[in-house]
Amino acid sequence: MPAHNLARVTCSQRPRCPGRSSSRPGRGRSTDVLLTTAPAWWLDPTVWGIGVAGLFAIVVLLFAVLLLSRRRYSMDAREVVRAMEELRSGEIPDPGGSDPGSPLALVFDAMQRLGQDVGARVRSFEEADERTRRMMDVLDDIAVITTDIDGDIRSFSPGAVALFGWDEAELLGQSASLLFDEDEYKRFLPKLARRELREQGIESKVRLQRRDHRTFPADLTVRQLTDKRKNAVGFVIRIRDISGRVDLERRLDAAERRYEAVLSGLSAGIAIVRGGRVIYANRCLAELLGTHPEALDDRPLRAHVATRDLLAVEEALTDVEARGGTTTLDCRLADDQGIPIADVRLDAVGIEHEEGRAVLVVFHDRTEQSRIEEELRRNERRLDSVIEAASDGILLLIESPAGARVHMVNGSFGRLFDLSTEVLLGAAEKELLDALQQAGPAGVDVANLIAAAGHNSRKETFTRSGKQRFDLEVTLVPLIGRDRRPQGRVLVCRDLTTQRETERKLQMHAEQLQLSKVMLEQAYRSLEDANRDLQGRSDQLREVNEELRKLDEMKSNLLGNVSHELQTPLVSIRGYTEMILRERLGPVTDEQTKGLELCLKNIDRLISMIDNLLVLASNESETTRLKLSHFDLRALITEAAELLREKIVGREIRFSSQIEGNDLRVHADRDKILQVLINLLSNAIKFNVQNGRVRVTARPGKPGFAEIHVEDTGRGIPEEFHEKVFERNYQVAQTGRGSEGSGIGLSIVKEILESHGCRISVKSVLNEGSRFRFTLPLSPQQPGARTAASPAPPAEDPIQVAESSLEASARQEFEIEVEAESNDKPQPRFRIIRPEPPKR
Repeated sequence: MPAHNLARVTCSQRPRCPGRSSSRPGRGRSTDVLLTTAPAWWLDPTVWGIGVAGLFAIVVLLFAVLLLSRRRYSMDAREVVRAMEELRSGEIPDPGGSDPGSPLALVFDAMQRLGQDVGARVRSFEEADERTRRMMDVLDDIAVITTDIDGDIRSFSPGAVALFGWDEAELLGQSASLLFDEDEYKRFLPKLARRELREQGIESKVRLQRRDHRTFPADLTVRQLTDKRKNAVGFVIRIRDISGRVDLERRLDAAERRYEAVLSGLSAGIAIVRGGRVIYANRCLAELLGTHPEALDDRPLRAHVATRDLLAVEEALTDVEARGGTTTLDCRLADDQGIPIADVRLDAVGIEHEEGRAVLVVFHDRTEQSRIEEELRRNERRLDSVIEAASDGILLLIESPAGARVHMVNGSFGRLFDLSTEVLLGAAEKELLDALQQAGPAGVDVANLIAAAGHNSRKETFTRSGKQRFDLEVTLVPLIGRDRRPQGRVLVCRDLTTQRETERKLQMHAEQLQLSKVMLEQAYRSLEDANRDLQGRSDQLREVNEELRKLDEMKSNLLGNVSHELQTPLVSIRGYTEMILRERLGPVTDEQTKGLELCLKNIDRLISMIDNLLVLASNESETTRLKLSHFDLRALITEAAELLREKIVGREIRFSSQIEGNDLRVHADRDKILQVLINLLSNAIKFNVQNGRVRVTARPGKPGFAEIHVEDTGRGIPEEFHEKVFERNYQVAQTGRGSEGSGIGLSIVKEILESHGCRISVKSVLNEGSRFRFTLPLSPQQPGARTAASPAPPAEDPIQVAESSLEASARQEFEIEVEAESNDKPQPRFRIIRPEPPKR
C-alpha cells in the first residue's frame, strides 16, 4: 500500500441545521477533520528537481575531466559513478575513496552536501507519512482520497477501503467516478470547473456507491492540490458517511410531522407563549383568528385579545410563566382591528420549552356554545313573554323530594281566581289547594280536580249559572322528563264564558243569514230573467258590429288598393322627372330646373302620403299581427339613415347617432319599428332648417325597456299642440307655409308603439327644435329586461322626458357625414365615423 503523507490538518465546525433545535439528539455541534495529503517524497517534484540538477552538473564535470585526462582520473570517475548510484538509490554518498588532491574532490563535496539535504528531506517526509498514517487509522469514519489532475486515484486512507469495500489493489489507479452514483456524478462533475474550487474548495452533499452498488449519502469536500508554482497537480477528497445522520433526521422529521399533525388536527387552538409573544401556533388557532400560523409567529398575544379581557389574560399568563402551575379563564379573541370574533375558554400551563420557561395555552372555542346559551336565554324570555301574554291561566307544578311546588304561574291564572302571582310562586301544593278553595266556586272545582287527578291527565269543563255564571275548561297533564318519569304537572285554565256567549250570538246571526239566503235566491231568479234579456240584445249588437267590421275592412282594402295604384305611376313620374332634372334627356334651363325641383318635391310628398296611407291601412286590418323578433337597435338606426340618405344630403343635415351600451337589443316587430324611425326622421328632416342637425340617442331606460330619443334643430312645435300632433289627420299650422304632410305619420307611429305596449311623447321649444321620446321592450337577454314573452302593457302615467347622465366610457357614437365628388355634378356619399371605444 502506498504511503500517506500529512500536508495539512484543518478542523471545520459544521453549522447547526437551520430551523432545527439544538436540543435534539444527534444534531449538536460536530468536528470533522479535513486531511490534505501530498505524494510520497520520491514523487515530490522538488526532490526530483534537486536530483536532476545535481546529476546534470556531475555529468558536465565528468565530461570535462575525461577531456583533460582519461588515464589520470579513471579511478575518480569510477568513484563518481558509484556515488551517483548511491544517491539514486536514496543513500548518502561516501567520499572515503576519493583523492583529496583530485580535481573531482569538489564534486564529491557537493554530492555529499546534496545527499545530506536529500536525506533530511526524506526523513521529514517519512515522519509526516507516519503521523498521517496514525491519524488516518484513528479517523476510521472518514475516507481521504487523493487523485491526479485527471481524477485517477493515487492514494487513499484505510477509512476509504472500509467505507467503499474495494481492495487496495483494485482501488488504486481507478477513476474517482467509480465511487459515485452515475446520475449523481453527472450532476457533480460541472462543479469541478468552478473558480471556487481553486480558491476555497467545494463542499457538497452527494450520493456515493459502494462496491456492491449500494448507494449512501455522504458529505464530500474537494480541495485542489498545487505545486510551488501554483499549478494544479491533483485533488484531495474527504468523504464522510452521513447515513446515520440522514436516517436520524428523517425520523426526526417524521416525528415532527406527526407532532405537528396531531397539534394541527386538534379541535382546540394551541399556542406556546414566552414573554407575551407567540413562538408557536397550530392551524386551528390560526383559523380561529382568520389568518395562517406563520403570521402569528413572534407576535404579541395581546394583539388578538379583546380589550376588556386584555389585563386579565396578561396577568394570568405572566403569573403562570413565572411560577408554573395552571389557570383557566374565559375571554374573547379579536381580529387585527380589535373587533371581537370568538369566545374562548383559555387553559394555561407552565412548561419548559427549548431554552427557558414558557406557557402552553389551549384555546377552546366557545363561540357556538355561547351563541346557543344566548339563544336559549332569548327563547326562555320569549317563552315567558308568550306565557305571560296568554289569555289562558297557566300554572306549573314541579316535583321535588319535599313535595310539589309552584315553579311558574302567569298573570292570567292569578286574575282568573283573584290570586296574587307573587303569593302562588314557590308555594307548596297544599298551599295552592288551600288558596284555590278560598277563591270561590271555580277555585273549589279546580282544587278538587288537582287533588283527584294525581299524575294522570284530566280535562274537565265546569259550568255555573246564576249571578256568578261562568264556563271554565280545565286541563291537567303530567310533565314527562327525558327518563320518561313524571317531573311535574301543567295546569291550564281557559275561561269559556265569553266564547259561549259569542257562540250563542253567532247562532242567532246564522238564523238571520238563512232567512237572508232565501230572499237572495228569489232576487237571483229575477236577475237571471234580466240577464237572458240582455243576452239577446248583446247578440243583436254583435251582428251589427260584424257588419261594421266588414265595412271597415272593405274601406281599408279600398284605401290600400287605391294607394298602391297611385304609387306605381308616381314612382315612374318621379324617375323620369329626376332624369330630366339631371339633364340625362337633354339640357334644361334654370326656370325649368326650378319647376322640375318643385315637381320632384311634390311627387316625394305624394309618395310619402301614399306610403303612410298604406301603413295606416295595414295597421287597421285585424289580420295584421306583430312579427316579434330580437334585433340590434344600432343596425336598425343605420338602416333608417341609409333609406333617408338623399333627404339628409338634400337638406344638408348633419345626422348623428349615439348608442349607450355595447349591445342594445330589443324585442319587437322590426319592420314596424323601422317605419317608426323613418317617420320620425322624415319629420325631423322635413321640418328642420337648412344645415340643421338630427340626432338619435338610444340607451337602457326603466327596467325592461330601451329609451330612444329623436332630436332636431327645426322650427319646433307650440306647447299647446304637443298632445294633438299624434292625432290622425292633424297638422300644426305653419305661418306663411303650406301644408308639408298628411297629418297621419305621427298617428301611425303612436299606433305601432302602443301595439308593442309602449308610449311616445314630445318635448319642443318653438324655433329651437323638438325631441321625440319613445320606449321599446328589451330582449330577455339584456340586463334588466322583463322575462315575459309578450310586451308589457302601457303605463297609465304620461312618460316624462329626461336625459340620464351616463358615463362617457359607456357611450358609442357614430356620425354620418356628407362627402361630395370633385366633378361638376356632386354625387352625395355617406361615411360612417365610429370613434374608438374608450380603453378600460
